[in-house]
Amino acid sequence: MDLRELRYFVYVAEVKSFSKAAVHLRVAQPALSRQVRKLEAAIGVDLFVRTGRGIHLTPSGTILHRRALTLLRQAAEILEDVRAGGEALAGTVSVGVVPAAGAMLLPSVVRVCEERHPGIRIDIVEGGSGYLHERLLNQELTLGLLHNPAPHRDLAIHPLLVDHVCLVGPGPGAGPLPPCDPDFPRMLDTLPLILPSRPHSLRLLVENALARRGRTPIVRQQVDGLMVIKALVRAGVGYTVVTHGTVADEVEAGLLSAVPLDTEFEWTLCMGLHRNAASAPVVGAVMDIVRSEVGRLVSEGRWRGVSRMATTPVEPRGS
Repeated sequence: MDLRELRYFVYVAEVKSFSKAAVHLRVAQPALSRQVRKLEAAIGVDLFVRTGRGIHLTPSGTILHRRALTLLRQAAEILEDVRAGGEALAGTVSVGVVPAAGAMLLPSVVRVCEERHPGIRIDIVEGGSGYLHERLLNQELTLGLLHNPAPHRDLAIHPLLVDHVCLVGPGPGAGPLPPCDPDFPRMLDTLPLILPSRPHSLRLLVENALARRGRTPIVRQQVDGLMVIKALVRAGVGYTVVTHGTVADEVEAGLLSAVPLDTEFEWTLCMGLHRNAASAPVVGAVMDIVRSEVGRLVSEGRWRGVSRMATTPVEPRGS
């Protein structure tokens, strides 16, 4: 199995046609078919199911396609690093980020990176912490900015800051439910909550914190999308639990209300990467920019609701 065979396989898998892939790759279709059959013979499994209506991946082919994409990306990054040599840094760094932190941090990170290292390109993937954690383990992302990542021997975790978490409700006069007041945190297990589904780190944070008190949350609705959650809370459907910075603008505008929860509900924003990527110079350069921009935004008061900087390594909580 070599990189050319993997590249041919990936193109066929993505266009679902040997003829279309052959045109794109500028090779004869019989030669392309032979390369894929050779790959199947070397691995010992069928990668495609061939029918009169076309082709599609087998379960083994699906696994190889995902891993081949990672391997081809890493090979391209190796070439970029080698070509850069001791000169200006160049390459692509894929960064996965949770929505609220991404909106706050990445615009300045990308801008600073373009100024300092114009040869580095940052590709951005947005998602929940659990999704990003899995993609880091599969080496489908270079860096991840995520909350409370589960410790893993293959990942290096660098805590950045501790976010203050609030109970969030509708604004004044928004609907049938009253806005949050200072007594609401004591009644958290009696309120109708709108939370992401498991294993979202926020859902686990709430459940674990209440479980330590012998209590359980009332999850009225499961919603895996921050914008929809906030829209439902604004409409008075229920309450949610998020970081203060996530809803600061809506609270100031009177669309939402928020009261702080205690320290059991703190959320640590961490930067994680696979240990195989830890020594790449371009990765180190982007990590340095992320750290410096986090510190700058917090010191300037622009990252609102932060409890404190995580300046020393801590064991991330949650799963």
